[in-house]
Order: sequence, then structure tokens, then C-alpha cells
Amino acid sequence: GTTYTFTVPLDSGFAAGLVAGEEVTIDGVPVAVTEYDGEYATMEITLDRLTRTDLVSVQVGDEVVVGRRRSVG
Repeated sequence: GTTYTFTVPLDSGFAAGLVAGEEVTIDGVPVAVTEYDGEYATMEITLDRLTRTDLVSVQVGDEVVVGRRRSVG
């Protein structure tokens, strides 16, 4: 399916240890991190997931809430 890529600036303290392949949340929606350069995280989301969430209305420059997913166990 179609995949969309977007980039979000992240605070280095928040993103410490962030690696490609990890999932974070954007406004509560899980997204896969494809790259993190110490300042910006590039992420991917499928069109199917995007259109089923509020992220579909996010525009360039909009503020979003980024969260780290917690592993259990």
C-alpha cells in the first residue's frame, strides 16, 4: 500500500536512544521511525492507517504530541 513519510523535530532528551524501527506515537497514533539524526525523526505511516485517524488533517507546521511507546515485560 501507499506509505507517507514525514519529519518531526524531537528534543534530544526525549529521543535519547531512539532507533530506526522503533514505534512512537503522534497524537496517540503509532508510527514507525525510519531515521533519527539527533534532531529530526523521519517516520512512516500507511495510507490506510492515516485515513482512519485525525492525523489525516495535520498540515505542515501544525503542532503534534509525540510519545514514546512503552514496552511491557
